[in-house]
Amino acid sequence: MTNWYYHNKNGEKIAVTSKQLQALAQHGIITPETIIETEEGKTAPASKVKGLTFAEAKPSQAPQPKPAVPPIKATPAQPVNENLIDIEHAPKKKFQMPKMTVGRIIGIASGVLVLFIIIGIASSGGGSGGHRKAVDDYEQSLSTTVPANMLTIAYNSNKVTADNDYKGKAILVYGKVDSVGKDIRNKAFVAFASPKGTLFTVQCFFDKGRESELENMRKGDYVAIVGYCKGATGNVILDNCKFHSKSPTNSSYWMP
Repeated sequence: MTNWYYHNKNGEKIAVTSKQLQALAQHGIITPETIIETEEGKTAPASKVKGLTFAEAKPSQAPQPKPAVPPIKATPAQPVNENLIDIEHAPKKKFQMPKMTVGRIIGIASGVLVLFIIIGIASSGGGSGGHRKAVDDYEQSLSTTVPANMLTIAYNSNKVTADNDYKGKAILVYGKVDSVGKDIRNKAFVAFASPKGTLFTVQCFFDKGRESELENMRKGDYVAIVGYCKGATGNVILDNCKFHSKSPTNSSYWMP
């Protein structure tokens, strides 16, 4: 059962239980300065949470002495060459801007405009819009499908391998809903039930335009969600999510 939220370095509010909160503190993921929030919305540094213990800080190493600098040998003065140019009194040339024709100016301006158009097109494919397009395209093929509890176990077992398999990809996860809420950014999410023996779960975030899809969602429901995997910061995070349009209603389907 979720009792706490902690704010990670990316500004996200992650829902955790008391046991998860303690484990994060002991592993150094939550520090005394990390902001902790209760279910009632009260916030405070983690150092103010009664009974919370943190990972011991490693002692800093004493600075190593710098190696001695070898003495510099003096070299005899070189004779002055009277034929050398006196830079200080040499005549200075004024810098002149090259003359540009109207045609050349128009050509440069056109090139800059085309460059901005290309950058704008590339940008429109990235960010949340690009992720949503990937999600919509993914729903047609469903090339990567994984139960939510198996995705959590994969990240708990080996984060490097799990990132190679899932991070940066639009995937479909399915399982039993544990909670529905909003984080510190006021962004709606659905969190799946944690598998036995693990502290974390899969947390799926929905854009503002899809919040209405969560209105009838309840704890214990079985759902399939398509989202863009961002890796794990405690919980496994999926962004730009949407419910899969062909979610089965039989709970036995969801058992891996």
